[in-house]
Amino acid sequence: MSILRSRVVVAGEPCVGKTQIIHQYVKQQFNHNYMMTQGCEYTLKEMPIETKSYTQVELHLIDIAGQNIFKDITLDLLCKANQVMLVYDATN
Repeated sequence: MSILRSRVVVAGEPCVGKTQIIHQYVKQQFNHNYMMTQGCEYTLKEMPIETKSYTQVELHLIDIAGQNIFKDITLDLLCKANQVMLVYDATN
């Protein structure tokens, strides 16, 4: 059996909660000390599964900064992603 690996880029404008969504999903915790992401931050979520082909899923979650100065990093990571999650503030 093998591991299914997937690279997920979490993208969106600055200060919309991308990092908090990842922390809540992976660690089941909310961080009250807000710090803006600089560049990108990698987080791994491993989950066991039972299929004919796979025994585990690895989600490589990539939190990318929303500022325009990181545009080149963002474009490179988006091209290498298997999935993209767009996060936005519906109240703004």
